[in-house]
Amino acid sequence: MVTSKAAASAWARAKFPEWERPIALALKSYAHLASPREAEAMKANLVRFHVFAQDRIRALLEEASS
Repeated sequence: MVTSKAAASAWARAKFPEWERPIALALKSYAHLASPREAEAMKANLVRFHVFAQDRIRALLEEASS
């Protein structure tokens, strides 16, 4: 499946509203439109988002294997 960053981010923001702001900032950064302050705010959430994504992937893999 191929999808755009815009489509993927729209899905993710609807599915995980608690990540709406970091996702919006990531899109802005990708488009080279984020201010330095916004870029720092996005970076501040990277570790937390990485842990969240790992946990979600782990849970989905466990669910699929049971």
